[in-house]
Amino acid sequence: MFFKKKRINVNEVKTTAKSTTRELPAFTVVNGNKRNSSGMISYQAAGLQGIGARERQEDSFALVNTADVTKIIEKGLLAVVCDGMGGLRDGKLIREAAVNGFVACFDSLNRDEKEQIPGQLTETCRMINEDIRAAHGSAGGTTAVLVLAYDSELYWLAVGDSLIFLKRGGSLIKLNKEHVYLNDLYLKELGRKNIDKREAESDEQKDSLTEYIGKAEIGEMDYNKRAMPLGIGDVILLCSDGVSSYISEQEISRAMDLPPREACAQLEAAVRSKNNPAQDNYTCIVISCV
Repeated sequence: MFFKKKRINVNEVKTTAKSTTRELPAFTVVNGNKRNSSGMISYQAAGLQGIGARERQEDSFALVNTADVTKIIEKGLLAVVCDGMGGLRDGKLIREAAVNGFVACFDSLNRDEKEQIPGQLTETCRMINEDIRAAHGSAGGTTAVLVLAYDSELYWLAVGDSLIFLKRGGSLIKLNKEHVYLNDLYLKELGRKNIDKREAESDEQKDSLTEYIGKAEIGEMDYNKRAMPLGIGDVILLCSDGVSSYISEQEISRAMDLPPREACAQLEAAVRSKNNPAQDNYTCIVISCV
C-alpha cells in the first residue's frame, strides 16, 4: 500500500510565496572527541522554510538545544523536519504531533548506553505512529527526518521521502533512502531479463510514498545502527522534498560549502530560480561542525 502525494490544485487560490530564515547562535561542545585549535568543537545551525506555490505551509521543523552549551553537553542537539501530506484533513495536526513526539523523546532519551539510542529512536517513531493512527485514523500522514548530534557522534532516522545529506571532505552523501514506489519498480526490473530503468521512471505513481508516519503500520525505517563520528568540517542538511526534488545535488552541494545561514539562503535561491508553478513547500536545516 502506498500514498500518492497531492500535486497543486490549479483551482485553489494561490497566496504569495513566503519564506522565513533563521540563523541560530553558534554553540560549543567541550567534551567532543574531535577538537579544533581552541580545544573545543563548535556547531552552527540555521533553518529556513518557504511556502512555494502552495496555499499553506504543510512542513514543520524543530531545532532543540541550539544555544545552551550545558544542555548540549548533557543531551546533545536535535533537528527534525516533517513534511505533512497535502490535501489530507489532519495533515497539520499530524506533522506537528510527530515533531512534538520526537522532541519529547529527545528530552527523555536514555543516553547511559549509547548503543541503545538507535533502538530508542525507532521505537519512538513506531509509538508516534500508533498514537497518530489512534487519534486521526487515515485522515493524514507525514514524512520525518531527524538527526541527533550527541557526544560528537551522529544518529539519524528517516521515514518517507525527506532527506538527510552529509558533506565531508568535498563529498556529498545521501544518508537515507527515499521510501517511494520507484524503488519497488526498480526491484521489479531487476527480476526481468532485460532491465529498462526508463519504464520504471515513467510510471505515474513512481513518487508515491511507500512509508510514512500515519500509515497503519510502518514497515521500514532508515536509520544508522551505529553512531557516526562527527568531525570538524562536516556539514549536515535535513530537507523536505520541496528542496531535494526541485534542485540538483550539485546545487545542494555548493550551498553546503557556505555557513548555515548563507547555505539556507542559497538553497532557497536555487529553488526559486526554477520558477516551478507547482513548487512544493520547502524546508531545510543546515548544521555545520566548525
